[in-house]
Parts: sequence; C-alpha cells; structure tokens
Amino acid sequence: MNISTLQTFLEQTPIPEIRATPKTFLGIARQPHYENVMSNIYAFFFDVNEEHGFGDLFVSSFLQLINSKVDPEKKVFAMSNGFTPRLEYGTKKGGRIDLLLHGEDVALIIENKVYHTLNNDLEDYWDTILSEDKYARENMCGIVLSLHPISNINHPEFVNITHIDFLKAVMKNLESNQMKDNEKYMFFLHDFYQNTLNLSNANMDKKNIGFYLKHMGQINQALIIKHEIKEFAVNKIEAAGHALEDIDMRIPRDGDQDRLRWYCSKHNENLAITVSFEELMTKGNLSLHVEMWHELKEDRKRYKDIIFTERDEKALLQSDFYTTKNPWYHFASTFIENISEDQFWDLDVTIQNKLSESKLLNIFRKIEEFLFTSNAQ
Repeated sequence: MNISTLQTFLEQTPIPEIRATPKTFLGIARQPHYENVMSNIYAFFFDVNEEHGFGDLFVSSFLQLINSKVDPEKKVFAMSNGFTPRLEYGTKKGGRIDLLLHGEDVALIIENKVYHTLNNDLEDYWDTILSEDKYARENMCGIVLSLHPISNINHPEFVNITHIDFLKAVMKNLESNQMKDNEKYMFFLHDFYQNTLNLSNANMDKKNIGFYLKHMGQINQALIIKHEIKEFAVNKIEAAGHALEDIDMRIPRDGDQDRLRWYCSKHNENLAITVSFEELMTKGNLSLHVEMWHELKEDRKRYKDIIFTERDEKALLQSDFYTTKNPWYHFASTFIENISEDQFWDLDVTIQNKLSESKLLNIFRKIEEFLFTSNAQ
C-alpha cells in the first residue's frame, strides 16, 4: 500500500471514535476480575442489614431475574422471611460454594464465574444443600453468575445470569426507588457497576470491531508509519541534546523512556532540561522544562537570588516552583505547539532554536552558574 492510497483512505473513511474505558478502584488495585473479590462485594450488598442502606435492592433484583429464568410452572422465589449470605460454603465432597443465600424456606446457590471455565461439581453443590433437610427441592435454585452467557450448564436446577444483566437490573431498580441516602456506598456501587461494564466489554461497540476487521490492512499500515515517525522524532530529540554544549543527553531507565528525554548539565547531573514528547504524536506538541532533582530541590527559596532581567526569561518562570508539593519541580517551561511539517522534519533544529529564542537555555545556564558559584563558596 502506497502513501497516496493510505491518505485517500484516511481522508474519505470516517474513523469511529473509541470510548476510553473508565478506571475503577478494582482496576487500579489490579483486582477487577477476581471472583472471590466480586463475591465479597456481592455478599455485602446482598446483606439487607449492612450499612449500605440499600435494603433488599440486590436480592429483589436478583429474584426478578431468577424468576424470569426458571420454569414457569416452578414456584416463584421470594425471601420475605429473611436470609443470610454465606461465602465459601463447604460441600460434602470438599468443594466450596462461592455464595449461598439461605433463609427459612429458600436457598440460592451461586457459582460466580468471571474468566474461568465452568467445570465445578454443581451436583455436589446441589446435593450438599438438599441433604441438609432444610429445603424442599422446589425451594432451591442454583445460579451460575457469569461474565458472558453460558449455553450449557449441565445441571437442570441451575440457571445462568450474567453479571452485567444482574447489575443493570440493580441500577434500574435503584433509579426507580431513588435510593440515594448514602453517598459513600452509592459511589461504591457505581464503581462496581463500571468495573462490570469494563469486564463485559460494554464500552466497546461491536461495529468498531467490524470496522477494524474490514480495514485492518490500512489501519496497520498507518500504525507502522506512526511507529516509524515517532522513532524518527525521538532520534531528532536525542540529536538536539547531543548538539548542546556541556550537555549529557540521557534516556530515562524506567517507564518514562517513551515520553521523555533529559538534557542534563555536565556540571551538575541533577539539573536538566526535560523534553516531553508525550503529546507529539497526538497533538503535535512538545514541552520543555528546566528541572532540579534530589538535593537541588531542597531549600528552593535560594534560587530567588538568581537575577533574571529579561522579560522573556521571567515569562517562563513557574511561580508554583516554590510552593508545589508535586513530585516534579518545573522551574521554567516553554512549549512548541502545532508543529509544522518542516519543523517536524528538522525537529532537532526546531528544539535548539526554541531553547535559544525562548530564553529557556539562558535560564538553565544561569542556574548552572549559580550552583557552581554556590559550591565554590
């Protein structure tokens, strides 16, 4: 595929907008898909006596779905006489029921599945509760709560409900009942719901997958070009650093190597001009910052003794340098925005010119001289 063909495709083909997947607390904790974590949350919200204040919202929503799934001739399930949620309920054969809701006259056996295959001994689960002689068969029901629909459960007494269908029913009933008394647990519930949406791929439009499959050749070609152009740009950014006098161009060792390069002073390795190219491939922007690290960040007020006489220099100084509690400290900053084709082609020269014309390099040198003089004293 040549460039003109790819350009025609990009200009004439509407590209679908992909919605970003919102982060959740479970996602941040890297536990979004753990079945035992989700079971613990379900048990909390199922418990009508817990402090969440939602009452029987979860169990009533659950029963609505169960009653829509079971044989119409079977008894309509209700838990009006109360129930207790039990986690990891032991079975006769040494298995564990993920979550058991058992009351005076009804028992709901819940097997929680996310990514794992359904290979549990559901017969053991069923026989264990039935053998306790507390519940008649018609007052029991097994539920496989899964991420995606399961066509064959291989047990006549178990029905399948998806996590997303369950929580959608909860959210619908929540809205109709207008339960908004407890803001904290309302937030927890919405976050848990979002986590389930993320797991269920609800943020991805199936049409977008079809678009990709239809145009994967053009899309992958564009990605190859993007990768090559970024590699070209990074080489230019590094070249600009190598061209500066008394500068040690450094590549970060951690995860920042894909977005930063450091032009460090050869006289003080903790003084640097940081080049951030994080927005270069998305917005055509570069940002340049004078930064100080480690012991240079201590006693920041001393840098007020440096005299910046030119208006252009003062305009770049960051006023919050002396007060910020952020882990980074930008003493001065300048930006290259809306980079043109010619500027991109000569990006090393573009950066050098910006450092000089904006007076950011002047500021860097004055700090360098100040530190040298302070150390000499």
